[in-house]
Amino acid sequence: MGGNNWSLLLVAVASICVVILQHVDCQTVETTTRATTTTVATTTTTRAPTTTTTTRPPTPIAPNTDLANCLCDLITNACNVDCCCDPDCSSSDRLAFSQCVDQSIPVNTQSCIQSSMVFTNNTPYEVNTTAPGLFCIYDNNNQEASYYKVPTLISTDIAFEQNVSKYGSYSFEAVATNTTTSNNSYYKSGDPIYAVYEILAFDFLRLPLKSTSSGCVFGPVPYLYGQTASCTSVRKGELSSFCQPFSVIDAHMYFENLKVISTPEALPSVGDNSNSTVPSSYYNSSFLIPIVVDSVLWCLNETGYNYTCGFTTPPSPVFSGGVCQNAVRQVMYTIEYNGTKGITAVKASFTFQNISETNLPFMQSFQTNFFKDGENSTFRLSGNPGYLEGEPVMAGNLSTNATLDRVAIELDSDRNNWMTILSSSADGACSKTSRIPVLFKHEFRSGCFVSFSLQNMSDLCNQTAYEVLGYLRGPDPRSHVASFGNTPVTSVGDWVKIIDNPPALSVYSSSPGECSNFITGMNIQVIYANAGTINNPQPQIIGVKYDYIIQPTVRFQCVGPYCNPSTVDRPQRFEISTSVSFVDASDPSVGAFGVIPQATARLPEDFFYPLG
Repeated sequence: MGGNNWSLLLVAVASICVVILQHVDCQTVETTTRATTTTVATTTTTRAPTTTTTTRPPTPIAPNTDLANCLCDLITNACNVDCCCDPDCSSSDRLAFSQCVDQSIPVNTQSCIQSSMVFTNNTPYEVNTTAPGLFCIYDNNNQEASYYKVPTLISTDIAFEQNVSKYGSYSFEAVATNTTTSNNSYYKSGDPIYAVYEILAFDFLRLPLKSTSSGCVFGPVPYLYGQTASCTSVRKGELSSFCQPFSVIDAHMYFENLKVISTPEALPSVGDNSNSTVPSSYYNSSFLIPIVVDSVLWCLNETGYNYTCGFTTPPSPVFSGGVCQNAVRQVMYTIEYNGTKGITAVKASFTFQNISETNLPFMQSFQTNFFKDGENSTFRLSGNPGYLEGEPVMAGNLSTNATLDRVAIELDSDRNNWMTILSSSADGACSKTSRIPVLFKHEFRSGCFVSFSLQNMSDLCNQTAYEVLGYLRGPDPRSHVASFGNTPVTSVGDWVKIIDNPPALSVYSSSPGECSNFITGMNIQVIYANAGTINNPQPQIIGVKYDYIIQPTVRFQCVGPYCNPSTVDRPQRFEISTSVSFVDASDPSVGAFGVIPQATARLPEDFFYPLG
């Protein structure tokens, strides 16, 4: 049966769907999609000395188009792990994949109802039913029923509040790692990476993957899956015992007398378990990859500033005068691979810090990154095109270069610095250097403390208020947010301007131990809406706003040991906080109902016989 004939059949039964089956979804949705997709630039635009406000229209989106082309292609100019639709992946790369995660749901153009509900067929065509007795329209030409209504980007405070009131408001386990020995001749994504120690012990390459109440828990590094973890390794009273060679804070523990097995094909015959020994000649095998230390070593000073260390080889920690020198603060493995050929190089990078009892508890961070041989200028997206849950919200600053007549978004090369909220140090005080990235659809709250004493609270009110505002907004407040997870920095019209109206600071002290009009918090509200097909929704951010919380009066609490003459200089802590909330503003389907059919019942001519 031709497509036009089915269109006639659709019109014929549309009314039946409404009259007989009230529960059948006979709704339509309008939507639009991008006409073209532009790769996100991998270079950072330099901010010009002068910046002007520029309004650009967003990129138009064609109606009734599926935006989900290859959702897992998030890293440009590189092969994405387990993404079988990525054109950057070769056939050899796909052999190393343990799964394909790129399956998208096709648009369903069929519409089915119970065949028993069709009591009359006013078309000249034959009606066929499926085995379960469902009557199906083979091709539904009412395309709007399968797509979302196009969302509109929000640029004003009034429009933002209207969307919040219409669509809702806001309020405020570790993954098990497979450690079984691989039976493959090459690594597959997620397989543990094998390693051999110089003492001929066979094990996995391990890093802390999570933190518990007892400290860092080491686990195998999974192949091709980059990870980041932090844990508290040294607590108060433990500094001298941990400040020793080959402890968890010694850099040598992570590269010395240790080699990585390039491919499972080269595994020694040691059985099915790790922690076994290997033949003495195996350690010098060409299949083993040594861990090379990065030529640039970083150090962290007391103010949280990174600088190049004065040494070129990693030193061991030394405890002297109550200070542990050269403690490892950060460890990062950069692992190069080549499809089924396995690992070709491993590099270890370190950041060092001198710590004392005042720095305890001491938190370390660990990271693994994977790069394929020959891949350069890569950039990881937050979605393609719609945002993926858990990915960082792309945020930058509008930059205008008058000389080049160019307007673009300046985007930090570190995705964890895009949109951030405040964080605390180990003792709960507000940190000037550490920030927490905002992840899409992850609602959370973070707080830290500022301190006053009864003696200095009145004097420090105004100064501390400016510091608090800096903690809340960050050292370099962002001005725009990408509407989609793959929005190019050059498409300024597709970046949503953040509605940010910081309050005028009129903080004052009317009496000792008080601060009036003190800022105590901020809420970041993000409004998003789905675009594209209902089967493959693509979340798009349409509005962002910063709401500031002002406390009329903050008072020093005279409880316990405070406010005594001998303790007027004892500080008391006051919390400031930032929260993030997401509001779904996806427009529901728009009802489209057919015309109610008129009754065509007729009585036989002899119905009243013999009365008439």
